[in-house]
Amino acid sequence: MHNVPRGAEQDPPGSEHVRALQIICLDERSFRDGLYTELVRRSVTPQQCADMIRKQNQAIAAGVAIAAVGAAIAVCSNNNCGG
Repeated sequence: MHNVPRGAEQDPPGSEHVRALQIICLDERSFRDGLYTELVRRSVTPQQCADMIRKQNQAIAAGVAIAAVGAAIAVCSNNNCGG
């Protein structure tokens, strides 16, 4: 069981970031246990978590692709690539 400071159960603003950093800094087993505990607390199944991560990664990839196309258009228009 993790040591939780008195009053931390109320989740003050920004505490999710602190909690995430604490979990990341722990060993792999502690990370896995902490992640599972957080999923249970939020009523999220491991499959739902995996699906959310997959969707986020797809959205990020789409954003990067759009940015790359925009950058290519900008470079080409500045260098008069069309002739």
